[in-house]
Amino acid sequence: MDTQAFESGQREVLERIASGAPLTELLDRVIELVERQAEGMLCSIVLVDSDRGVMRHGAARSLPPELVRGIDGLSIGPHQGSCGTAAYRRERVVVEDIATHEDWANYRHLALPFGLRACWSTPIFSSTKALLGTFAMYYREPRGPRDAERHWVERATHLAAIAIERDQAEEAIRFSEVRFRQIVDTAYEGVWVVDTQARTQFVNDRLCELFGYPRAEMIGRLAFDFVDDADRARAERNFHLRPGIRELFEYQFRRKDGGRMWGTLAASPLRDRAGRVVSLLGMVTDITEKRRLERQVIRAQRLESLGTLAGGIAHDFNNILSAVIANVSIALSDLEPHHPARESLLEIEKASERATDLVKQILTFSRQEKPKRQFVRPADIVVEAMKLLKATTPAAIRIQTRFDPGTPQIFADPSQLHQVIVNLATNATHAMAEGRGTLTIEVEASSLSAPLVEGPSALPAGHYATLAVTDTGTGMDAATLERIFDPFFTTKELGEGTGLGLAVVHGILKAHDGGVTVRSELGVGTTFRVFLPAAKVLAEGARPAAAAEVRGRGGRVLCVDDEEAIVTATTRALGRLGYEVTGAVDPLQALESFQSDPSRYDAVVVDNSMPGISGLELARAILRLRPRMPVVMTSGSLPPEDASELKDAGVAEVVPKPSSPQDLAAALRRALERAAI
Repeated sequence: MDTQAFESGQREVLERIASGAPLTELLDRVIELVERQAEGMLCSIVLVDSDRGVMRHGAARSLPPELVRGIDGLSIGPHQGSCGTAAYRRERVVVEDIATHEDWANYRHLALPFGLRACWSTPIFSSTKALLGTFAMYYREPRGPRDAERHWVERATHLAAIAIERDQAEEAIRFSEVRFRQIVDTAYEGVWVVDTQARTQFVNDRLCELFGYPRAEMIGRLAFDFVDDADRARAERNFHLRPGIRELFEYQFRRKDGGRMWGTLAASPLRDRAGRVVSLLGMVTDITEKRRLERQVIRAQRLESLGTLAGGIAHDFNNILSAVIANVSIALSDLEPHHPARESLLEIEKASERATDLVKQILTFSRQEKPKRQFVRPADIVVEAMKLLKATTPAAIRIQTRFDPGTPQIFADPSQLHQVIVNLATNATHAMAEGRGTLTIEVEASSLSAPLVEGPSALPAGHYATLAVTDTGTGMDAATLERIFDPFFTTKELGEGTGLGLAVVHGILKAHDGGVTVRSELGVGTTFRVFLPAAKVLAEGARPAAAAEVRGRGGRVLCVDDEEAIVTATTRALGRLGYEVTGAVDPLQALESFQSDPSRYDAVVVDNSMPGISGLELARAILRLRPRMPVVMTSGSLPPEDASELKDAGVAEVVPKPSSPQDLAAALRRALERAAI
């Protein structure tokens, strides 16, 4: 599979969705994108007709027309082919042989004449888990799906869901517009009549509902009073320059409660018998949800790009860090305890650990990985973060902290919580004009007697540890507050911010079952309050013991990694711990070496991502030659599904990159000890 071409194809589909392309074109593009990945694969998308309980044809650019007609109107239920059964079960249905599988008993006459033998169908769900349809793959030989094919289907169903939801939303709007033009008296849309000076003469109940005003408070007022300040000048200009023309405008309106509503205004002139314009009729349609869906499509494109970027840099950057950490460890072991270079090496080691944490945080945000938690005191993390903040905060900004001794412990990833604090505090310092003001960080216990739903967070009632970051800066207006947690949104000048800081904060807190609220006032300042669930108290003294040096016992180890610096560093480090190490940078040559004498080695250490042959493929080949061989896999970025696959293949240990030589040695020892049982 050409990954770059596949990713490019996805972006093209998302761009066509955002541009409003027809649903049939979008579904055809999704199918074409997947069918290009493998010769002989045929795909189809069928849509759910929930009113009739059947499946309707959506797209099938390569299937025989006779088969397409046969499955159009397919019932949803058990044994209704792959698609009808998948829709009924709401889960993937894999039919490896149509000729024998019971689900195709009543339909195999539609497929077998065309040489189709296997069919796998996966449900397509909306963002609210409503069933939209199914995506099916057909093959001409009996078999089950490979991992790559499962991956293609996951991407395809995601793209199809976005397209179908957008089409349904737009279809609803189109239907509403036609219906409401025909039935004005019972209109669901807002009906608005104004005179030639734009003063309100009539509004219906729906418009009052949309704007939140009683009718009496709208009659006689200028129409522009209900338009948001950002659009008011444009609305006035359109009204005065084009009073006699039928047109459709789009404005953001202001509700009585201060909220905002996006709407279309279909304006038409009302004329007297002489043809003079005496009033204007406006039909207001709420398109707030449509705008939200459009933002979702754009956000999906941005997050897709971010995930691609994170995955791309992780492997190379982690390889660099692996070599740095291993060589620093070796250098430290070579020095006397009081050698003058030792302090510098320790600083390099600490910096490498921080860089490792940063890469993990980017991957956590882009892949939604679960954090690695432990019992921690929030105040301890704040104290650690203050060391960095004091060194980077302008001297004119005063930093003060307040810690409530009764604050409960939390079960959290210290590195991620450290980033939350640093991100919030950094934003706070940037908000203080000319580098002057006060930054306050408070940690305390709090309880919610009722659920809290505010901003991006929805928190259940319960006990929490809270962390508040307050600045005396410029503050934010309501429009800015609505967008601050969106990825890539920033109020900073071009080149001064990525707009990822608060999006990362929200992602981290959500993964910790926590949340964040914000209060801000222009000219006064801003307070972000972080809520993290209280954990059961960790017994005093229950601290992990320092790891002792794990030495080998003369075992012979084959180390395979396409980065020569890593192979060199690992060979030296494991050699010092008592292992006899053979290094290889070419996985195919390493496999040939192992094949020539499988008994030559006691264990194998292999990188997961290598050119020519992957670490998983190499491990499988080695385990076929010697089934109980201890195999330790190293990886800088390992999705949960890949970890499960490595375990099923027989890989004994997985060590994340970068890691210290002691971590690798400990994993190697465990693998060898289990193999000896």
